[in-house]
Amino acid sequence: MNAVFIVDILYMESGSSFHAFRMKTILYFFLRVPLVVLPSVFYWNAHNRIIVTPPGQSPDIVDVHLKIWSDEEIVFQQILSAKLAGSAIQVNFHIAEQILKPWFNVSVALSNDDKFEATVPGCPDVAKIHLQTDKGVYRAGDTVQVRALSLTNDGNLYRGPIEFKLINPKGFELFRRTNQTEKNFIALNFHLPDSLSYGHWKIVAKAIGSDYAYSNSLIIEVADYG
Repeated sequence: MNAVFIVDILYMESGSSFHAFRMKTILYFFLRVPLVVLPSVFYWNAHNRIIVTPPGQSPDIVDVHLKIWSDEEIVFQQILSAKLAGSAIQVNFHIAEQILKPWFNVSVALSNDDKFEATVPGCPDVAKIHLQTDKGVYRAGDTVQVRALSLTNDGNLYRGPIEFKLINPKGFELFRRTNQTEKNFIALNFHLPDSLSYGHWKIVAKAIGSDYAYSNSLIIEVADYG
């Protein structure tokens, strides 16, 4: 049994009886493993954070040894000295631009050698990709003009590569393009075939570099009109 399992239990039981919640909390303290809240991903070239709660109760004092690394490269390492047991500690760190790793290892050890270990995927720092086309309905042979605005979690322009796909109503991918921000947005075009299936087509945009990267899609209509 490990700390991740206990975290899941605490969240699931939070809406049930106080007795069940208290029993799970007692079990957590008995295990003497630090409670660590991790994000779903670590963002490259960005600020990240985790929350660590040493087990036990006040007035216990412990040292917390935190290490984050990928392969043999240390991303962040710190000793949090004389921390109060049972109190949450927010730890902020930055992953440098050149450390584009698919996975990161996290180790949180206490001064009495109780340890939490986990892995977290890494991905580009993309929080939103706003998509817009020049119109909503197209005919066969038309050119679809796409504009995209990609933003980081801090609200800044993301200037890394974005992959765009054009998918027909049957789920078949017709085109794939890669582009990145010039000035304030990304501009690209898709030329629709002269012979095609009518219905709802999809434009999918995703940051390149990780299966866990943010993606967004936009539906356009292709019809026989006019």
